[in-house]
Amino acid sequence: SGTFGYELDTTKLTDEEKAECAQYTAQFKQHYDLITFGDYYRLTDPFKNQRLCVWEHAAKDKSECLITAVTYEAFPQAHTAYIKPRGLDSETVYEICGTDIKMSGKTLMNTGFPMKLSIGQYESCQFYLKKI
Repeated sequence: SGTFGYELDTTKLTDEEKAECAQYTAQFKQHYDLITFGDYYRLTDPFKNQRLCVWEHAAKDKSECLITAVTYEAFPQAHTAYIKPRGLDSETVYEICGTDIKMSGKTLMNTGFPMKLSIGQYESCQFYLKKI
């Protein structure tokens, strides 16, 4: 989120690690304009929420957003959190890419969409929402 780079000796990476780095680099390039020029929203306060940190980059034209969530703690029993994006068009329907979820901007911003909290400590996930 923001600047991007690897703090490691790339000459010591395995082929599998190089492929993983290439995948993440391609993903960053795909969302570069959104991350660099979009509006930034902190969806949770990392100083108050000790389990989960969520932030968002939203396009200024409200056509898309990228949401990143990072867990601080492992969750022994999975439960659901609801992520409430900001900066969307309330009259527009968005899809959460990679899922079957399609919701209006109004519903997303007021109710949120479900995120299963079954990931481990310091793991992350991203959600890309785009206007339909």
